[in-house]
Amino acid sequence: MLYMAMVRQKLDEVFMMSLKLSIASIVGALCLATSASAATCSINGVNFTLSGASGAQCMAGDDLNKKTGIVAQDISLFDKTGWILGDATVDGLGDGAVQFSNAPKAKTASGSWSLATFTRLGSVMIVLKSQYLYGAFLLSDATASLSGTWSVTKDRCNKAGVCAATGKQLTHASVYYSAPAPVPVPAAGLMLLGGLGGLAALRRKRKAA
Repeated sequence: MLYMAMVRQKLDEVFMMSLKLSIASIVGALCLATSASAATCSINGVNFTLSGASGAQCMAGDDLNKKTGIVAQDISLFDKTGWILGDATVDGLGDGAVQFSNAPKAKTASGSWSLATFTRLGSVMIVLKSQYLYGAFLLSDATASLSGTWSVTKDRCNKAGVCAATGKQLTHASVYYSAPAPVPVPAAGLMLLGGLGGLAALRRKRKAA
């Protein structure tokens, strides 16, 4: 009996150790996934971060389209041009094809964001602006995350060279999309269309005869 009790105790200890290791592994994987899904870019000591994005790109320019500070269509971001403005925290701008349901708030340094569900779009991009600096974030497609968090910070250093990131206010935010690529017609489909066209021509020829 004593021997069986000792064996059972040992098995319990091994089970608990395995359980703790499994939980630690799961937590670690979740942490890695969370950090991996947050994209960051930095420019002139200012750091833009947005979770749920697959890529980030920073740029400088004071009011890039000379009127509203919204990114102009001819600017290339993520190897694309022709970005179309869907929505912005500047009143009355955007065609509404993609919209914020919870927009980043101006004059704050961090917060949450979310987009209303969208369909039949190509890539989607969120842009954060702080004064003359921009952080652009790519949401790869319509299956991307529709919500997350954002922040804008500035690196400040003292005379000893010790630096720390402090919050920097957002000027405004905007969301863009690219038109979806046309769906190619499969080669088999083209052959079928060609065959149907040939049959129609043959029928017309027979009727004429």
